[in-house]
Amino acid sequence: MIDQDKCGFCHINGKRGDGQTFGKPMYEHTDWYDTYRHINERKKIRARLVSPETNKPRLHTSIKFRQRFESTSIFKINFCPMCGRRLGKGKKVKENG
Repeated sequence: MIDQDKCGFCHINGKRGDGQTFGKPMYEHTDWYDTYRHINERKKIRARLVSPETNKPRLHTSIKFRQRFESTSIFKINFCPMCGRRLGKGKKVKENG
């Protein structure tokens, strides 16, 4: 099992211009028209965690065909499927005293 403190899949690995954060892709595969030179991308499949450190962590899967989204799925997720770490902001515990 992957160490929860060093898991690149559920810790922030990148950021888009709109402020959305994401982890390293858990699965990424690209089919090319020209397999030798890797030009003219044909189909790209990706699965990664989006906004893992917020209150709404999600698993985002997508299939792009010729630079257009063919299929996209978004699932609410509470734990990292790779290391088992609980996702989202932790609830603060009130201390009596």
